[in-house]
Amino acid sequence: MYDFSTKEMTGYHSISDKVKKMLGAVWTLVLLSAGPAWAQHPQPVADQLLFNGGPLQAYYTYLVNLDRGQMEALPLAVAEFERLFSGAASAACDSAYVLLEDFALTVLDQTTFNEQLLKAAESPRSAREKQAADKYVALLEKNYFMVRYTADEVLVRPDMDAVRERIGRYLSDGTRTFFVLSAMEAESPYGTGKSLAISWHQLADRLVGWERFLQNYAGSIYADEARQRRDAYLEIMVFGLTDSPICGADGQVQPDVREVYQRLMAHPVGLAGKVITDYWKVLSENGFRCAEPAVLFFTY
Repeated sequence: MYDFSTKEMTGYHSISDKVKKMLGAVWTLVLLSAGPAWAQHPQPVADQLLFNGGPLQAYYTYLVNLDRGQMEALPLAVAEFERLFSGAASAACDSAYVLLEDFALTVLDQTTFNEQLLKAAESPRSAREKQAADKYVALLEKNYFMVRYTADEVLVRPDMDAVRERIGRYLSDGTRTFFVLSAMEAESPYGTGKSLAISWHQLADRLVGWERFLQNYAGSIYADEARQRRDAYLEIMVFGLTDSPICGADGQVQPDVREVYQRLMAHPVGLAGKVITDYWKVLSENGFRCAEPAVLFFTY
């Protein structure tokens, strides 16, 4: 099962191997043309991108030569994105955004942030230290970085939400929709790996939402990740979770789960509609008893 609690939700690592192989040779040429800066500033090869000629290659070369040891590099990369792609096709903009997202992570890895000063923002220090810490946090935010405080540490992360707010108008409808759906889910996580924190009806809404996304944006650069999310929700819908089983204490499918199944069958969408319809048939033939072998070994 796809574990939302441990895997970060970015589309960068979910593009298919088929696309990677097809474009590997193209990106080899890009790397060879990048010059000595590539050796000086090693960066992961984004060979899963849809290569679109001039602007995209120019942007890749620009990022390769940009010093990732300074946090100011990220706003420079955002500004260059706007300069190169203000009139480009949305497919090229989507690919460039993936490059930008990857670049932001390399800036995070190579920039040294003042953690001691950041800790002062959350500690009972002198007014002068507190003021300096607040100014530093504001500087980070200006450069598209966010600060998160936990009980044990201070975390600095690229603020890709702020980046997308700046350049979102250049991206495709599919990419914008993907991030809207992802943000909505992040505000209300489905739960942990063992139990649901949302209702079965809400789970069904998310499942149908990703099915409709895949219907409307099958060619999206984030389609693979959307499919992973859809599959994870569908697996939970069929098999439940350890502390949120689909069966009640009497060994039968719980009434609210059965109600959701009927709703999904009444308005079937994509793979989910077919699987739930098939599963309902197996359940009904076994008196909706969860312990029957035909139910336990249901596959799709």
